[in-house]
Amino acid sequence: MKFVHLTSQPKIARVTRNGVRLGNGRRGRGVYAIPLMLMQRISFIDDDTAIEADPRSSTTLWHWLSTLSHRHRNLAAVTFTTSKDHWPATLYLELKPTVGTDWLQNVEADTLNIADADLQFLREAHRQQFIADLKVTVGTAVDLGKLLRAVQSAGLTTWDRYDETIEIVFPNPVPSKLITRITPLYRTNKQFKQDRQRHHEDEDG
Repeated sequence: MKFVHLTSQPKIARVTRNGVRLGNGRRGRGVYAIPLMLMQRISFIDDDTAIEADPRSSTTLWHWLSTLSHRHRNLAAVTFTTSKDHWPATLYLELKPTVGTDWLQNVEADTLNIADADLQFLREAHRQQFIADLKVTVGTAVDLGKLLRAVQSAGLTTWDRYDETIEIVFPNPVPSKLITRITPLYRTNKQFKQDRQRHHEDEDG
């Protein structure tokens, strides 16, 4: 399984050399990422109407988000794989009441752990028709895949106006050897390579 992490474009060279470092975020210290996957999507027509839209990959979703506001611009998507040092990791799923938690019974995975208090909080939020996060400790990428397939079958969707429906936090840095691709969000890899080549030619000239 591959994952996508966002970094600022000025850091591309450093990330290429040294990998992705641990950072601080609203869920604590770690490497924040999203699984590279197709995500079902809900698109807003107006404040009272939402319809199903074509699925997006997680990188395409973030590419679209980069056009929404200044805070998402000048970013690059870092695609990477993981090693055993990255597990267990902590997964956060933003779940609507219609998705619920019954789907958890269908996940045959040995390395998943959900605190009773977290599950009770989520169920109480759903009873009151609120959206809430489910926090899951996941021991392997295989078990993560099983969980994601189950929750998508239960109706998990991504809202166009939000970018944190699925989020995973790894406890250790990602070395450069595990990075498979870095894509600036405002241009394609081909454009990035062409711009870089022109830059090198200008320096040599």
